[in-house]
Amino acid sequence: MRSIPARRSREGVVGSGMEFPVMNRIVRQHYPVEKLPAELREGMDPTVRVTIIIEPEPVEAEEPSLTLEDIFARRQPPYRTAADIDQDLSRLRDDWHD
Repeated sequence: MRSIPARRSREGVVGSGMEFPVMNRIVRQHYPVEKLPAELREGMDPTVRVTIIIEPEPVEAEEPSLTLEDIFARRQPPYRTAADIDQDLSRLRDDWHD
């Protein structure tokens, strides 16, 4: 039987063969080499046991994160200029009076 602190902890017990996640990591202790995929068994004695640690590789961002100032600097203004608006209003007035 494990001690109370050991039962409350999130870590596995050495020799238990238990998997436990630790900050996006899976550790499997005393895992039989014979159960590993063939490409991982190469060059190892199939009767031994190993510790397996599986961690995700860091993903590099394709483009660095933009600040709010960068986003505003890159955007094209969605609005029209005052001269464009005046031209449109004049055209509409002219169409109305015709």
